[in-house]
Amino acid sequence: VVDEEYFEWHDVLTAALQAARQGSLAVAEVGAGAFAIWAVRAARAFLRYAAPHAPCTLLVVEPLRLEDGSVLQAHLQRNLPGGRCKIVS
Repeated sequence: VVDEEYFEWHDVLTAALQAARQGSLAVAEVGAGAFAIWAVRAARAFLRYAAPHAPCTLLVVEPLRLEDGSVLQAHLQRNLPGGRCKIVS
């Protein structure tokens, strides 16, 4: 059974693998919510296959104010190696 995220996973993983081959990743997630789930998933896939120092930039935008952003920062720290991706919010 294919659920609604199947195509999102396909797009994110395809983009991450292509970015790893090209040597850099730049992702913008508008409406990122408290966790920026798709940006983090793309970054994790990219980091798995990219060269160790390949640049990784994530632009995470949430139009609604989500407190002080500490939930997002904690989520990024738990799921991405420190200093490995540039985070713009």
